[in-house]
Amino acid sequence: MEKDFEILKKQFEELLIYAYYKEINNKDSEYEIGIPPHKDFDFLTILNINKSGLEYKINQKWVPLNFKKDYIILNLSKALSLSLGNTVHSGLHKVEINNDFKERLSFGIFMSLPKNYPLIDYKNGKVLYDKYSDYIKMQINKVR
Repeated sequence: MEKDFEILKKQFEELLIYAYYKEINNKDSEYEIGIPPHKDFDFLTILNINKSGLEYKINQKWVPLNFKKDYIILNLSKALSLSLGNTVHSGLHKVEINNDFKERLSFGIFMSLPKNYPLIDYKNGKVLYDKYSDYIKMQINKVR
């Protein structure tokens, strides 16, 4: 099993990101922070959050995720969806933080293929991108 883990580990690259949102003291402020609606475009995202604020779009409505202490959130991302022939779907989500907010800390591990690996739709046996880096560049250009 340890050998299998080493093989899997070599197949993915990980990126750890943390986000700290400071307390907002001005209750009369219209100041809002957060992250706008998006789908993660890596392969898999693992999140640990310490406060509510994460919302998913379900049946055309924004639904707050019920935050539970010490839980992790596993987000199936866009590249995984593509590689499985869209049989699983990446969730549209956002982070809403408004002016009655104390503080929030979140950690995310974003797992991706190595840049020179192809992105393949395994269900349909089709190479979608010759290099994973080409897929990432295309996704970044869509955001801009």
